[in-house]
Amino acid sequence: WLFGASGLLARSVRVDGRDASRGLEVAAGASLANVEVEVTKSTAKLVVTVMNARGAGAPEHDVVIFPQDENAWGLYLPGHGATGRTNEDGTFEASSLLPGAYYVALGDDIQIDIGDSNDPEILAQLRSRAQRVTIGEGETATVQLRTNER
Repeated sequence: WLFGASGLLARSVRVDGRDASRGLEVAAGASLANVEVEVTKSTAKLVVTVMNARGAGAPEHDVVIFPQDENAWGLYLPGHGATGRTNEDGTFEASSLLPGAYYVALGDDIQIDIGDSNDPEILAQLRSRAQRVTIGEGETATVQLRTNER
């Protein structure tokens, strides 16, 4: 896959001037002559720390990072969000995000299967308890989330 691993991220994909970021149906034998992929090397980093009720790092918690712009929900392009689990120190790092405004939430109590982390229904549930963060190009932002566990 060209994007992500090479340090490049796709900002958008257009076919014949229309947004194709969510995918595109192509008939067998059809030509794709006017494909535009806007890429960038300008990324941002987000470090999320999850703390328990005692103030210690809380390992093995699910973290979901997703755009504040609902129109970007459902995009499956690298850099438009991230999911993962906190490490033994209670930290999760998303090192290749596009600069922008994001929600950050714990997804522990919501069953998230592979591919569901962009599901608008799941993101709507998470949004009500998420923290907001905006990250600029080349910046590293930090967010601290809390659990009730001891």
